[in-house]
Amino acid sequence: MKPLLAAGLTLLWLGGQVGSAIAATTYFVSPTGTDISTCGTQIAPCKTITFTLVKTSGGDTVLVNAGNYNECVTVQPGNGVGGVTLVTAAYLNNATIGAATLDGTNQCDGGNGSSLFAVASVVDGSALRGFNVKHGGDSAIWGFGAVDITGNVVTASATSTIGGGIWVQMGNNLTDPNAKATIVNNAVTGNTANLDGGGIYVEASSSGVPSVVEIDSNTITGNMAGAGGGAFGSGITVFSDTAAASDSSTVKITSNTIDGNTASNSADGTHFGYGGGIFVATGSSVGAGTESITVGLKGSGNAVRNNVAEGYGGGISANLQPAPGSNHTIVVEGNTVSANTGKKAAGGIHVYGVELDMTSGTGTIHVQDNTVTGNHATGALADINDRGGGGLFAELYTFRTPTGINDFRIQRNSITGNDSSTLGGGASLLVLASDDPNSDGTTAPTDNTLSFTNNLLATNKALDPATTSARGGGEYVLVEAYGGQAAATVDHDFLTVASNKTDTASGGLEWDAFPGPNSLFTTGATALSLSNSIVVGNDGYGVGGGVMPGPGQAVSISYVDAFANVGADWESQLGVTPGVTPGVISVDPKLDLAYVPPLCSATIDKGDPAVAADAEPKPNGGKVNLGHLGNTPAAIQTFPDLNGDKTVDGIDVLGLAVSFAASAPDPRFNPAADLDFNATVDGLDLSYLTAFFGQTCP
Repeated sequence: MKPLLAAGLTLLWLGGQVGSAIAATTYFVSPTGTDISTCGTQIAPCKTITFTLVKTSGGDTVLVNAGNYNECVTVQPGNGVGGVTLVTAAYLNNATIGAATLDGTNQCDGGNGSSLFAVASVVDGSALRGFNVKHGGDSAIWGFGAVDITGNVVTASATSTIGGGIWVQMGNNLTDPNAKATIVNNAVTGNTANLDGGGIYVEASSSGVPSVVEIDSNTITGNMAGAGGGAFGSGITVFSDTAAASDSSTVKITSNTIDGNTASNSADGTHFGYGGGIFVATGSSVGAGTESITVGLKGSGNAVRNNVAEGYGGGISANLQPAPGSNHTIVVEGNTVSANTGKKAAGGIHVYGVELDMTSGTGTIHVQDNTVTGNHATGALADINDRGGGGLFAELYTFRTPTGINDFRIQRNSITGNDSSTLGGGASLLVLASDDPNSDGTTAPTDNTLSFTNNLLATNKALDPATTSARGGGEYVLVEAYGGQAAATVDHDFLTVASNKTDTASGGLEWDAFPGPNSLFTTGATALSLSNSIVVGNDGYGVGGGVMPGPGQAVSISYVDAFANVGADWESQLGVTPGVTPGVISVDPKLDLAYVPPLCSATIDKGDPAVAADAEPKPNGGKVNLGHLGNTPAAIQTFPDLNGDKTVDGIDVLGLAVSFAASAPDPRFNPAADLDFNATVDGLDLSYLTAFFGQTCP
């Protein structure tokens, strides 16, 4: 029988009977200990972790004192049943990381004839906490199933394949449907993978048991991936997969700092590196079930900075690949993505989605509430693979996939100060639909619609000093539809596009469209729209491009303030005329340094009257505002000047008082005093009015 120790003792009660308690034991390890059959107590600790782990059973803890342990360990109970916790005393007592070192030098790094293994192999249900883990020859840490890897320093390790720092494989290693893998509060730095995942690599697959992974609050810096063949991810790499429709995989990546990682192209340049900071993909093999990957959440986003992808997505690359009938979701939310570089495209965020023969199921991509600033997309227009998108590049493809399957949204992002040497200093969007992907006449309806809403595009640049031919300072869009049953659409709504620069064409929004034929020589339909937006102070045209409104190229523009764009507000073929085209005006919006209009801007309450203003704070005039804050809780309120003298004063209060408590159709009812549009002048209206008392519109 194992000794019952006061320190670390846990009792598991079964059946409510005291006599059936099972004791979990804490074993102690110290560099000054001795590996003998009786070691493991606090007074007589063992010397090595490996020797101690053999003594354990499921639920036990191995507590390790500070020091250097030159060994490679397998973290599982000695009898192989259940899980065990391997933790340093410094971490357990004070959350101090790295006080005890697991060093694989000459043990599992290939030195002195040793084999190439991980320094720590953590088995399903077990935990590794608080160590400095280094010099692994095939990753620093392996995790098999629902493991807990917390509070470690993971460094100076390498692999010829995937996962230089931490490699976790779910799938067949999972046993408990209620368990999850956690990678939390680790410092993962200076590791190398010849293929994918220099810092962390997770295979979040599910086959019969749900796969749940949380990667939270880690610092991931200076890792390298891809020299052996082009990398998917250097900081964090996640592939989800589901073997059957009933399987599920869920991954959350939150509150991490990912800095200075590099995803390389292959040496021959034929395979590109994706996701210098983070790479995620659904449906890596089968993708038959429900898969969800969340990169950041509002309030717990990741800081992704100074990373490089020699291909696409210097900061983040997110890839959606659902199988027919499956339900896949990727959400990229609340992240700060800055100073990253994509050498082919997508300096900040890369989004890729492809749906083939999805007659049922869903494919969802939401990129929202991110701050994307100071990122760089390099490359050359002569290379068809160089697609621009200094801040963001989204490429979305649907093949024989009808309306209602995809939900693609890019919304509420601040995209500022990014640059591209090709297309789209702020954002580059490619949306393609084909009803005949194999060009064999096997066609079916397909729809691809991207919603691009409530985004700020400001001070971005599309500039190439060598050719001076870069286009689309704020945004570049290409929509393509092939075949008579194919439709591709990009809807722009509630944008602020300001002070962007370009070599040529449109500094604001540059649009191209191509409705092409399929093998049966029927032609697809493209559509572009812009509404409820502000386009001001951009180089070249405010809005223009190669799109030619007409058959197969629908263009809809309404309720836009375009003002003081250097070339012209609108390229002529768009046929837009202020005062004639519905809701289009040309007045100074008077934006401040944060690109927010003032209280008395002419853009307040000038949005489409068919759009309810319920999301805007009251008083809201009953109409939405133009610009990226329109139709949101952050919208500028309507100035409650009842008598139109540009000041809220006693006269306005008196006007409201005369109508107080009156409701339509009472003759005393004054609609101008009904600031919340509830058909009664009441205390709420008075509170809205007095909140602005004494303010004046210039």
